[in-house]
Amino acid sequence: MRYFGRPGRLCLALLLALLVALPAMAGPPPALAHAELIRSDPFDGSVLQAPPASVRLSFSEPIEPQFFAVEVYTERLQRVDRGDARQPGNIQQLEVPLPPDLPNGTYTVVWRVLSIDGHVVRGVFTFSVGVPGRPAAFSPTGLISRGAPFGAGASVRWATFLAAFALVGSLLFVPLVLRPVLRSAAARTASTGTAVLAGPEDLAARALRGAIRPALRVAWVAAVALLVLNLVALLVQASEVADIPLSQVLGGTTVTALLTGTKYGAVWLARLAATVAVVVALTVASALPGAAARWARAAGAGAGALFLLTLSLTGHASAVPRATALAVGADWLHQLAGAIWIGGLVQLALALPAVLRAFDGAERRAVLARVVARFSLVAIACVVVLVATGTFASATHIPTLQALADTVYGASLSGKLLLFLPLLALGAVNLLVLSPRFTRGAAGQPPNAAPHRTPTLGSSAPGAFRWTVPAEIALAVAVLGVTGILTGVPPAVNAPGAGRPAREEVQADGLRVTLWVDPNRAGPNSFRVSLAGANGAVVNAERVTLQLTHTDMEMGVREVPLQRTAPGRYEGGGSFLSMAGRWNVAVAVSRPTSGVPTGQPPADVRVPFLVTVGQPPGVGEPLISPARILLLSLTPQLLLGLVVVALGLLLASQRRRLRPVQRRPLALAGSAFSLIGALAVGVTVAGAYRQSVAIAQPVRNPIEPTADSLARGGQLYAQSCLLCHGVQGRGDGPLAATLRPPPADLRVHMAAGHTDEQLFDWVSNGVPGTAMPAFKESLPEEDRWHVINYVRSFAESAPAAGASPPRP
Repeated sequence: MRYFGRPGRLCLALLLALLVALPAMAGPPPALAHAELIRSDPFDGSVLQAPPASVRLSFSEPIEPQFFAVEVYTERLQRVDRGDARQPGNIQQLEVPLPPDLPNGTYTVVWRVLSIDGHVVRGVFTFSVGVPGRPAAFSPTGLISRGAPFGAGASVRWATFLAAFALVGSLLFVPLVLRPVLRSAAARTASTGTAVLAGPEDLAARALRGAIRPALRVAWVAAVALLVLNLVALLVQASEVADIPLSQVLGGTTVTALLTGTKYGAVWLARLAATVAVVVALTVASALPGAAARWARAAGAGAGALFLLTLSLTGHASAVPRATALAVGADWLHQLAGAIWIGGLVQLALALPAVLRAFDGAERRAVLARVVARFSLVAIACVVVLVATGTFASATHIPTLQALADTVYGASLSGKLLLFLPLLALGAVNLLVLSPRFTRGAAGQPPNAAPHRTPTLGSSAPGAFRWTVPAEIALAVAVLGVTGILTGVPPAVNAPGAGRPAREEVQADGLRVTLWVDPNRAGPNSFRVSLAGANGAVVNAERVTLQLTHTDMEMGVREVPLQRTAPGRYEGGGSFLSMAGRWNVAVAVSRPTSGVPTGQPPADVRVPFLVTVGQPPGVGEPLISPARILLLSLTPQLLLGLVVVALGLLLASQRRRLRPVQRRPLALAGSAFSLIGALAVGVTVAGAYRQSVAIAQPVRNPIEPTADSLARGGQLYAQSCLLCHGVQGRGDGPLAATLRPPPADLRVHMAAGHTDEQLFDWVSNGVPGTAMPAFKESLPEEDRWHVINYVRSFAESAPAAGASPPRP
């Protein structure tokens, strides 16, 4: 009995699935992305003299018009808007009117939108009226999600991946692995006359029947599970986008609006159609014999591949604004390769025993050896595809290596990679160790080629194979669990972690250009450029301008003119980097057309930089980051511990070569070394974990900016800061003219949104390269926090964008 007939039929089915998918992938690439907030009016942290008439939010991409919310709260958690947020004629903007008599104070704006790729995006920012203040000490009710918890969505996605991979892998295991093995064995028997397989046609048919039954059972369970999971996923999505409890989803029109008015609804209907097609195909395959069953199984495999494509169409790949078709196609191939590998592992555990029962003795050993070898080749091809497409996705969604440690997406991805490595190692054991042993055993040779051993398959190989396959399946289940989390958080390109001051240096056309961006996070920033020739001599320019473009969002070109503050140094600032992510920063240098000395750079130079702009510290940073823990663990203590563990394992492995009386002492010594080394490794990793958590929880000012705190801070400022920074923090104190570089304009640095942690570090430890001293010894910690509260009040009088902020 044949499973699909010719292998070309299977290839044809997969090709047809791809051709059906191409129109959706190759059409005009839509501008799909997570709808990130790129600007707000008032902007985050601003201090207004008069209350605004409304709050307006602008997003990077269109948002679904039926699912959004904007709420404004006072410091006492009282809502001041009337719940009438609207889209003011622009599908990328939201606006909520405010009452005209808004009193002085600090207000918290909470917003929630549904991106057209199906992801719910939330955010919060604050502004003040009259005097600077702090946001509410407790979360406004708008920040408390009433929808389905994140864990529910992640669990549904996890179960969906498991069922889909089991379905596709079950339908592809026999045609890709078992059938070629059995057909090849039968052909060899017929051509050589050797009795490798007795009765090849009968045995092959019996073995295929034995494999098809468990494959169909797994496929049926997976298909029914997918039908249920599709419905659950729809309810969870409706709960999230409408921000209502799951119990209330079916009582309104949310589901209908989601299905008929959003991109997610259209893809969900296609996913449901693919699932129904799988069920129909399995019904035909179970009821009919012969060619009809073969074609039905082929159709089921094609429908399963289309189901995986719908997952890609609502995943992060569909949110790539450029080369969307390529990103979706790579993500689909990634899932298809994973399904063939992981689903094939399930069939190795379930279908292979049924196949082997059809054979005896040498025939069984021959089939086992060839099946393992064939599956190893298929797994190698899948791993190559997984690595290639995974690398492409990482390059697309991870802007820097640091983002692997500093973002939730990066932490999830690094956790997935850490689970993937032992999964790959177990596959290597099957390929490089067990498969050769099976082959030698099938040929009648000893598994280790030692002449004194009896020709046998080797008792250790089957036993090892029995635990390596379940171990691979368990690790694969864990990998898919992390994938369920990974697909529910924004990629690191959209949420690249905490912003850190950036400094880059590039040489072009004989000109050395150094760029500083501080604090290098979305919102107000300070820019500084220094120019020097190839010999290090200072170079002056007639004009220096920054040209800013976001690499992943169509936001146009933003020009920032810089002002000369010292020979060869140009500075400026403003809220030009309004969104986290990767920015192309071109430094355009214009020099006089005449009077340029010989050997100097040409008159006009344009020097490109790539800067990854982050978020405020603590925003989106994971408490548990495997990559960060690994980096912090790389210490001599860890290396020593690993060496001791390896030594203990080496001692334990040598005990079989000794006489019985010597084995126990050697085993005890090996165990002792392994235990000591493991303790050293454990202590190191535990310390790295504590450091990782501390990094993810930035220091915040523990003292509220009360009137008493501001008064105390003002007294300390007058005593220790006024001579340099001036009465209003402008950097124009009595001693300012004598200092190089000049003192910082504190108004600009407060408006730039420096964190409490940064300010406390500068006050405590000073600023290298400036006249700013350290006050760690002269001011108690509490007084330093009072000074910071007072200095923050200077943000109210910050200069307009484009002014020249000196260094701190």
